Amino acid sequence: MTERESSPVHLPELLLSRLPPIRRMRGWRLYAANGKKLLSLWSDYGRNIFGYKPRGLATIAKSAIDRGLVAPSPGEWNGRIARMIQKHMPQRPFVKLFNSPEEATRIATGGVSKPAPGTCVFAFDAYLKKPEMTSEFESVSIILPVPAAFSIGILASKSPRSEEEKESELIDGLRGMAAIHALSQMFEQEKIDSSEQWMRMDRFASLLFKRSGPWLYPRYPRTMHETIFMRCMERGILISPDYDFPSSVPGDFDIGELRPMLEVADMVLSGE
Repeated sequence: MTERESSPVHLPELLLSRLPPIRRMRGWRLYAANGKKLLSLWSDYGRNIFGYKPRGLATIAKSAIDRGLVAPSPGEWNGRIARMIQKHMPQRPFVKLFNSPEEATRIATGGVSKPAPGTCVFAFDAYLKKPEMTSEFESVSIILPVPAAFSIGILASKSPRSEEEKESELIDGLRGMAAIHALSQMFEQEKIDSSEQWMRMDRFASLLFKRSGPWLYPRYPRTMHETIFMRCMERGILISPDYDFPSSVPGDFDIGELRPMLEVADMVLSGE
């Protein structure tokens, strides 16, 4: 078995489909219909790094729905989003918004809709491993730390894009307001030292993962990923189904919830 052996393209979706039916998601936990609870170390490519219901999101969503702002229309959010990006990423002042997050990512990556470090910017981006040429990318897709259902596409570029490309799309108020809130959280977190919380994970995860800030990179080869994913899931822990995108440290967890990771590591190292 070699590190270069690749899994089927559909493997992340296949692995996630093996979860039991989920009735509720709260914080960093999933509650299944069969009564099983799972602690999630899977951020959905950075979207759920602050949990399945980030602080303040429910209030924003209710306000937008109460005001009927659920259809694309002119509003202040387009301009506010662009100004926030320009303030915090002055090297990429040209901003375009899309109703589809995948559209922005496809443009940034040259045709690939799956977010990846380097061509995309994430919360806690400084801790992610990136290609050496990252600074040379003309455009990046900003992956908002907000659940996919509330997300939009944001493309930030160093220079104006080709005139043949379409202009920014009108964004509905619900997702526009959610995007402003998510960007605020994303940029605020850059100033907060969360290292103590992240280091608590090392006791349980260090045999299977190498940590970089809140991100957890597999120490094991790609060929073992499906087995480790399933063994963790069976013991109440959801890790990243995508070997190429890291798992992440939950915002809160109990020691008992993470102890099964030691059992999985012991099985793997003993060859069981």
